[in-house]
Amino acid sequence: MNSETLFNDYLSSARRQLRFYKMLGKKTLERLDEKSLHCQDNADCNSAVAIVKHLHGNMLSQWTNFLTEDS
Repeated sequence: MNSETLFNDYLSSARRQLRFYKMLGKKTLERLDEKSLHCQDNADCNSAVAIVKHLHGNMLSQWTNFLTEDS
């Protein structure tokens, strides 16, 4: 197996994994009503909305200008 084949196999696998986790997240959020999205069990917990905002910012930071800038 050459390096290009390995890279393409890895990229295909990574894309499948990302689509799977996106689907899980969407299905989870679809099950929550508006009140549940903003619910915090206690002061040490984050709401689903806060977690999604954090993940969005983290991914945006990590994947913007990927391989050209170190963030």
